[in-house]
Amino acid sequence: MDVPQYWPVLEKDDAGLMKELEQLLTSRVVGNPYGDDGSFAASIAQLPPGLRAMAATHWLDISLTLDSITWHLATSASLRW
Repeated sequence: MDVPQYWPVLEKDDAGLMKELEQLLTSRVVGNPYGDDGSFAASIAQLPPGLRAMAATHWLDISLTLDSITWHLATSASLRW
């Protein structure tokens, strides 16, 4: 018989869930996401797939929310003109 899994974190409100995710990611991820040394990519490679996806796309998501894809691509530190 399958026992249903219990995830207490899912009982939290949005702010509580966000705080839990931030603590989890900041405790496991190091490095500059815009750095050239690859330390950020190496640290998120060890995360479970869902957290890895959030960490990998967070900075793009914020950039697109605040500005536009044109602004993001034109000002991205990883681009070398």
